[in-house]
Amino acid sequence: MITKLSLELEHYGDWTVFSENFDKLTADSVYFFTNPSSRLNYEIFHVMSSKQDNIVDFIRMIRRSKDIRVIKYIFISKNLAEIHLTGSYDSSIRKIFMERMSIVKNLSVKDGFENYIIYIVNGDRDLIRELYEDLKHVAKIKSFIIEEYAKDSNYVFSSPLLSKREKTILLEAYKEGYFNYPRNITLEKLSNRLGISKAVTNYYLRNGIRKIIRNYLIQDQEYC
Repeated sequence: MITKLSLELEHYGDWTVFSENFDKLTADSVYFFTNPSSRLNYEIFHVMSSKQDNIVDFIRMIRRSKDIRVIKYIFISKNLAEIHLTGSYDSSIRKIFMERMSIVKNLSVKDGFENYIIYIVNGDRDLIRELYEDLKHVAKIKSFIIEEYAKDSNYVFSSPLLSKREKTILLEAYKEGYFNYPRNITLEKLSNRLGISKAVTNYYLRNGIRKIIRNYLIQDQEYC
């Protein structure tokens, strides 16, 4: 049995709580590596906001956080920045997930809350209960949704995975006929509907399509 957990929580004292100060600012994890022996986590986030100043101020607040170091950040567009961070392994939510044999699929930060989708293989109710209790010591849990799948649900672990934002934008583009010929909606109108810039919309569309091609077309070709 594979258990899927959808979590929304406020991590006490963590840099992610600063996002509540900025309206419509989101931070999506796109890469993560942990090294328990060095007690450090390394993570890359894409931070998006309709106002560039909000992104700059958000990064400044992160720089003042305890146990967090901003390695570098670059602006992909005026509304989208990539930020590289290192942080304490011991004070991280990731540590709890690792110790409870959980696989993190997605992490998105918004309005001061961390939104996770994680999977546990062969996890019984006791393990899930222990995970919940561990999280309660370091975070305010807003939601904790449990779903179960059969063991042969291989799609759960397909890689690379679309981020929540990539999936949202691709689905909206598909529903609005962006991929039709001729197109039913322009990139500009799609961007306006999503409430983000054309550059950011185009970035996530291209990134999502690239992942789908690499995962489903190239991988299938290798096994033909």
